[in-house]
Amino acid sequence: MPTDALPNSFLAGPIQSVGSAHAARRLLLVEDHEPALVAVCDYLISKGFQVEVARNGAEAVGACERSLPEMILMDVQMPQMDGLEATKKIRDLPGGKSIKILAFTALAMRDDQERCLAAGADAYMSKPFRFSELLSVINRFIPPHDQSLPEK
Repeated sequence: MPTDALPNSFLAGPIQSVGSAHAARRLLLVEDHEPALVAVCDYLISKGFQVEVARNGAEAVGACERSLPEMILMDVQMPQMDGLEATKKIRDLPGGKSIKILAFTALAMRDDQERCLAAGADAYMSKPFRFSELLSVINRFIPPHDQSLPEK
């Protein structure tokens, strides 16, 4: 997808927060492949999430230093700092152990899942994945707030 075809919100800077400012759940999407970033981000926004995006692991760590999301969707293979190194650094931040992290990669080698979990990820998905599968994993780790309220 040519850069000029991307929504302006993805072009203004390295990290953007898009979606409803009062969305129930805040996600950090870390992805360096722009078409995938746009597709996943658009889908998550359509489902009511507030999504912040980072295009590499260093940006993800910086975003978490400023504000902790409820969940991170972390690509494993990225330039500058890969997702495994970023996951380890995020886990070392104050409050970083409480964030749910879903690692995903296109490699899908036999030991990739073990490497991701050993780095501190809570779950692993291989690319390509179905949006419905992604939503199911997110809902498993951070249920919609209206469903997690205690019953009266």
